[in-house]
Amino acid sequence: MDAKQYAALNGTYRECLVFHLGYNAGFFTEFTYMVNAMIYCLDRHLCFKLYSEDANFGTGTGWNEFFMPFCEDEHNWFHHRFNFHRVPDWGTVLRAAWQKRSPSFLVWKCKYLLLDVLAKGHCAARFSRKTYLTQDISFDHRKRFSFPELGFEGDYLQAFRELSLMIWRFNADTEKAYREAMSQLSLPQQYVGCQIRGGDKITETELVSHNLYLDPIRRQSEQCVFLLTDDYRNFEALQTEAPDHHWLTLCQPDERGYDHKQFVAKDPDFKRRNITKLLVSVQILMDASSFIGSITCGPSVFLMKLKYPEDAAIDCAPEKLKDVLPLDIVRRGAVAREFLKSL
Repeated sequence: MDAKQYAALNGTYRECLVFHLGYNAGFFTEFTYMVNAMIYCLDRHLCFKLYSEDANFGTGTGWNEFFMPFCEDEHNWFHHRFNFHRVPDWGTVLRAAWQKRSPSFLVWKCKYLLLDVLAKGHCAARFSRKTYLTQDISFDHRKRFSFPELGFEGDYLQAFRELSLMIWRFNADTEKAYREAMSQLSLPQQYVGCQIRGGDKITETELVSHNLYLDPIRRQSEQCVFLLTDDYRNFEALQTEAPDHHWLTLCQPDERGYDHKQFVAKDPDFKRRNITKLLVSVQILMDASSFIGSITCGPSVFLMKLKYPEDAAIDCAPEKLKDVLPLDIVRRGAVAREFLKSL
């Protein structure tokens, strides 16, 4: 898709939706939510706007701190408090409350129901045209989508890939960091990319051992491998166990796993450096001749959506990957557990 055509079409819609980016999840989960919202808006003829001033990955500029703008930015203070990701339905909340033997889930659900009522009233009173919010999105990835004005017709993965590539445009600072990293690494034209996640991912699903990556990597013809990881011990282990390959990474020796809550509490310079490094690493993986990842990791899922069907997952059968990639982390984690048990 062409960014100028998208912007022109987006500006013709009378009603709009303001998406709150960087609300409470990791960058690539938030990115996925945003692209889903863009697809939702195109499908329903809504003008897509972006609020990201308070993004948990940024330092006050949001999306434009790392990327080129692609739509109109919204700056109204209201979105910080009242524009939030859709919360689970009552059935999910009641099951969680029963399993944990805690009423806190019910209180949480009621709180957001109240916030939603207040948000609807504010939208009706303050905005000149009908405005929808992030919590209004009800997305169905099983649909086929047709956007004739943009010359597009296809399934969810195709729409996700087209829109993601359209908006994935580094600004000058991020592009400079990317060029510097490429110069530092001296990567060959052909190389393998992979990601191994550690840190707080264990709170969502089991961590995947680096050993599972060895056989798929050895089956590749390329000898150079770029690794995205948040734990330098993974890099050291792979170097030891596969010394015939040339291993490269931007992970630093003192890194021992990413923790999202700790990250969002860090100072602005720390956050900017580390998000820039993540984005640069993912761009390097996008440029790789092949990619190997896990369906439980945000960057891996993002990359596999872009590269499907040319990518490989170490914890999902190839014939199931297309249906699994759009699922949430809970269901992807369940698929990964069942697959790994069968090995």
